[in-house]
Amino acid sequence: PLLDVEISAFREIAKDARATLDDLDAKILEARELLENLLSARQRAQSRLEDIESLFHPIRSIPSELLTEIFLHCI
Repeated sequence: PLLDVEISAFREIAKDARATLDDLDAKILEARELLENLLSARQRAQSRLEDIESLFHPIRSIPSELLTEIFLHCI
């Protein structure tokens, strides 16, 4: 059997371990929230970039009248 002093010491160690786990859980939650925010911001930036890049697509340099003729021949 364990001595009272050993039981007390182990309880203190367990208390510290629980506190450490609680602290780590809180930090993990913060990191997850930060990651979600970063991923969301990245998606918005990616979407803006795609919108801007679409303005430079080569098909935009073809006159709309010519595009209309091309598509009318496809019908």
